[in-house]
Amino acid sequence: MMNRKAKEEWDFIIIGGGICGLSLGALLANDGYKILILEKANEIGGRAKVVEKNGFTLDYGIHTVRFGKKSALAKTLETIRASDQDPILFKELGTSYFFLEGAERSRWTVFPTGISGITKGDYFSIWKLKNVLFKLMMARKKRNLDVSVNEWQVKKNLNEEGQRYLKSITGSMQVCPFLERASMGELRRNLAEVATKRISVAYPIGGWKLIFKRLTEKIKENGNILTNKMVDKILIENNLAKGVISGEKKFFSKNIIIAIPVQEIFDFLNENKTNQEFVEQCKKLRPTAGLSIDFALKKKISEDRGLFYLENIVDDLIAFGFFTSNIDEECVPKGKQLLTFCCPCNVEDLENPEFREEILTRLKEKLFYAFLELEENIEFERPLFTIFDGVEVNINQYQELRPKFKVPGIHNIYLVGDSTAGKGAGGDIGHNSVWNTYEIIREEKR
Repeated sequence: MMNRKAKEEWDFIIIGGGICGLSLGALLANDGYKILILEKANEIGGRAKVVEKNGFTLDYGIHTVRFGKKSALAKTLETIRASDQDPILFKELGTSYFFLEGAERSRWTVFPTGISGITKGDYFSIWKLKNVLFKLMMARKKRNLDVSVNEWQVKKNLNEEGQRYLKSITGSMQVCPFLERASMGELRRNLAEVATKRISVAYPIGGWKLIFKRLTEKIKENGNILTNKMVDKILIENNLAKGVISGEKKFFSKNIIIAIPVQEIFDFLNENKTNQEFVEQCKKLRPTAGLSIDFALKKKISEDRGLFYLENIVDDLIAFGFFTSNIDEECVPKGKQLLTFCCPCNVEDLENPEFREEILTRLKEKLFYAFLELEENIEFERPLFTIFDGVEVNINQYQELRPKFKVPGIHNIYLVGDSTAGKGAGGDIGHNSVWNTYEIIREEKR
């Protein structure tokens, strides 16, 4: 850490020490800027933070990386990597499975999450899905942005397999299993990118703990990270941000980067300093939410390393998860295993204790039925009812309708995170927004 006078001016103050704030901070520090990150919690990481318990390293929910080595996050990590550091590698998940429940027999069947998976399945075979896949590829992305997945599938008269397939990929890829509002155009965009990059989902070898270590080391080469520092106010004069107030202390900066969900920024930013359209745009954004649960297991109960899908948890909600330790063995003690599942739901439902109890009970019942050795081998479990992402990719807030990367009316306040106009879905929005904002800053500072 660097010794600085109380009123010394930083090049950038970043509000929020989550993955996006840290990523952008590391890129800017790598360019030689003096960076100060202020995080209101007592630890960094935000919704991607890491917890250690009984030798298990737990992510805060499922935190895979879409497109792995071809992702925006991988680009960030490679850009800041020192010449004497090994690269952080990403391992692709394997074959995925869908649990089919029947009156006489229930079974796992291969679920196609990539091109190869289509050729391996029986229930979701290429012959049963060829119609829906053709229609998906032919769908015009921009024309369908404000068309719901449900509206589209009704119009196309999809068969049962096609409807189940759409429900599952929309629920996992866009974290929005509510087909009446999920954006068909955004789904088409995401599927097209999977087809182009030929990579679906991966996990960082060494886990997120290693990623946070790399990012913080780079920032601290030319800056500082302060936790337990809630920002109370951004100081603005003549349409320029001058710094922030946190408690009784002022921090001065040439630029401010807001790296928290845009729904929360008016807790410290005066609404009258920007335009009302932007204020309303930020406040009305709907996040994704749901139940995430970790099972620390006494022994291995599966060798599979793909995603697993369950349906009809409560009503028509889906759930998906994977054995994290089958990808990265270092996250558990030797011989043990870690399984993480999540079930997206409406954010309003998290406020209902009865619903929370029901969804937790039903998900566990489904998992114990689908994985016969699971219940008897649990060392401990950790359920979390939480916000997953800053924005739900739906027909009212697809990429073009979300806030861009600067605060209108204030020349030197930038935005980054998974509630901005970054492309993609889920955490991918945030990782892409890092590069959107970084390129804007580089262009302006030339």
